[in-house]
Amino acid sequence: MNSVLKAAGLDVPKLLKDKVGLSVSKFDLYDLSGTLKPLVGADNVVGTINSVLKVIKISGQPLGIELPEIDWLKLASCGEYQMNATSQVATYGGRIAVEADEDEALITVLRFLVETINYKDNYDAVSSLVAGLLGGASETVAGVVDQVLGLLQGDTDEVIQSLVELLQALAG
Repeated sequence: MNSVLKAAGLDVPKLLKDKVGLSVSKFDLYDLSGTLKPLVGADNVVGTINSVLKVIKISGQPLGIELPEIDWLKLASCGEYQMNATSQVATYGGRIAVEADEDEALITVLRFLVETINYKDNYDAVSSLVAGLLGGASETVAGVVDQVLGLLQGDTDEVIQSLVELLQALAG
């Protein structure tokens, strides 16, 4: 721990563990990228988010949502590979980039969201959360919400198709 933090009486690793649920083996105020890399690197970001989700409580109850692993390669492949792409930050050397196919990327993200809702006990947690947020809503509103949430269960592509059809019907 750095002398500045020590002088201020701050134990940042302990605060992160107690308040946010994150374990940091070292905390260097002058090397934040080195400190944060184990938490937010591509291999660790889901674990970090899941650690934070475990400590979130709503009305005293744990949120109860857990993310599945993210297939970064699938997301990164939503587009066209470009060698020697131009970059405003590159001053030398060639750059490799992917020009995103926005439609494909949207479908990939929607698939991840639907799969996340259906992962482990997430559906029940989301349903309970929405029901709790509605509180004293009429039975009609609660019924509509239950019906819409029910659309999120099942085959991922069929769920996305149903959502698109619902949005098209609402759009007129």
